[in-house]
Amino acid sequence: MIAVVMLEGVLGIFLQEGADIVTELVTEGKAYFSSDNKQGKSQGGEVEHIHTASTEKKENIIDETCTTAGSYDLVEYCECGKELSREHIAVEPLGHDYKETVVDPTCTEQGYTKYECSVCGDTYEENQTEALGHQFDEGICIRCGFEDPDYVKVFDGETIMEILSQSVASDSGTYANYLGSKSISVFAEEQHNCFSINTAVSYNMWGGNIQDVVFNISELNEIGTLNFKIGGETGSDGSMVVDIFVGQAIGDYPDYTYEIEASAEPIEVSIDITGANSLGIRVTNCSSNENRLVFFDFSAPNK
Repeated sequence: MIAVVMLEGVLGIFLQEGADIVTELVTEGKAYFSSDNKQGKSQGGEVEHIHTASTEKKENIIDETCTTAGSYDLVEYCECGKELSREHIAVEPLGHDYKETVVDPTCTEQGYTKYECSVCGDTYEENQTEALGHQFDEGICIRCGFEDPDYVKVFDGETIMEILSQSVASDSGTYANYLGSKSISVFAEEQHNCFSINTAVSYNMWGGNIQDVVFNISELNEIGTLNFKIGGETGSDGSMVVDIFVGQAIGDYPDYTYEIEASAEPIEVSIDITGANSLGIRVTNCSSNENRLVFFDFSAPNK
């Protein structure tokens, strides 16, 4: 049974439930009650609010990292805002997540396996291998292109002859014009390392017996001095003249001139070819014999 009465400005509500009678008075915006129920019995006091958990929040959050633990407080609140409970929660570290990269060795740097954490960027290296070192071919590393500052190119006789044998730029004169074949014969094999220039008999109708041979020596011009010997081939006889033109066309003004008896001992020759790109040799046969001059024993000072 519920009864509502108004007495002197006071609203009264009477409830009867079983054997309990609860009287609640509402006045001046406040509610008061009295009850015969022994549970929560309060005469003339304010209505008591019963707190219940309505929200759960994380507070004081410390994020975990790869190496350090994290934590937070788990807090329960009543809808009225009162904190009802608080529990401190610890979180284990994440641990590293390493990705592997193999770095190959170079000529100057060692190789290794690099491990880098995808979470925090921490790195470390393992499995180091030695640097390869340079592998030089004629002063240039075939792997990285590095130039050896201590390299000294060696021009031995075999190397010089190999270059000369592949660099005949022209071969002209009496022998080639009238006999229809080249005058120069190149022997670059290890047992020879020489070349010869053939000349024909000095018939007047040929206008004199002169043979011109020009070499491209751009690969040799850094050696400075070129040394070699000149002698007549076995069976040759008579006077011969050798004119040498360095870095210029064959003409009237040779840089070097040598008179040779084809049957005599070979002569030793040293010529300066620094910076020159061409080497011209004119052989004049001043005899009535078909002579052959041999150029051999090439060498150069090592720098």
